[in-house]
Amino acid sequence: MVTAHPFPERAIGLDAGLTHLLATSTGDFVANQRFLQQREKKLARSQRTLSRKKRGSKNRHKARKKVAKTHFKISSQRKDYLHKITRKLVDSYGLIVAEDLHIHQMMKNRRLAKAIGDAGWGTLFEMLRYKAESAGSVFVQISPQYSSQECLCGAMVKKTLRDRKHACLECGTNEDRDTHASKILLERYRRNYGNSSLTENLSRGSVTQDA
Repeated sequence: MVTAHPFPERAIGLDAGLTHLLATSTGDFVANQRFLQQREKKLARSQRTLSRKKRGSKNRHKARKKVAKTHFKISSQRKDYLHKITRKLVDSYGLIVAEDLHIHQMMKNRRLAKAIGDAGWGTLFEMLRYKAESAGSVFVQISPQYSSQECLCGAMVKKTLRDRKHACLECGTNEDRDTHASKILLERYRRNYGNSSLTENLSRGSVTQDA
């Protein structure tokens, strides 16, 4: 039996990033806590200590346990943080639209891999997917292509990666580029499926989709 969501009419778009973990179509930002970065110096010291210990010695075993404990704490903090964020989202919105990112491909970029892993995008989206199912919410991932360049009015506003504002000369919209991208993702879903599709998905229990 599918749980009926208390707010089926509420919808939100999500744009994932590294400056902010999420920018939302409601104008809010979810902080990127960077748990690995916070403990990176301590972890590096522990790893250096481990590398100096004699193989097979008790001291090396203790040093290895210390490194593993630090890794475990970082992972636990990240998961706990993501659990809280995703629970709040699926409880508050009947429709959640996010980017369909090719995370494994992006992780091949050595300059970004550590930061992407620290942000936990893959875990975030997976949590949204299975929690949406139990909450009666719809979680959808759609192509983000040109979402940072397109305006809600239909105009294309070209930007470089350094341009942090979406400023459209056609309609006068001026706001954070990631906030606007999240609105574009939500609007694309609505253009393709409309509000009736959301109602049908909820009634059928089709709580996760790839659009």
